[in-house]
Amino acid sequence: MVNVTFQGIATVSALVKGNKLRMIGVPAKTRHPEYPNVPTFEEVGVKGFEFSTWFALTAPPGVPKDIINLLNREAVKALADPEIKARYAGLGLKITGTTPDEFVALTKDQLSRYGKVIRDAKIKSD
Repeated sequence: MVNVTFQGIATVSALVKGNKLRMIGVPAKTRHPEYPNVPTFEEVGVKGFEFSTWFALTAPPGVPKDIINLLNREAVKALADPEIKARYAGLGLKITGTTPDEFVALTKDQLSRYGKVIRDAKIKSD
């Protein structure tokens, strides 16, 4: 039996929908559209904690900017397809196609935030 776990929504969505697991909070600014009755962490008293999983299409360094932009446009177009959106929503995922610059900003922000947590907690790897 699992008493508590911290997982991405896509990982536990089927268990929640099958009433095998109860979701008690989401670490986001707003409630999840698939689970509107589940409060955010902030709503239950955990302040300043946000976490989301994401997937990205990446390329090796040196790929020309016009190729990056073409790949981005096509990926965003595919993700906007209603059938694709519905399939991802069924897994508990929210699709947000971004620009390459927005993705760079996201990763820099996360590296900064999580790096601080790791340094402050003096977490070391073996």
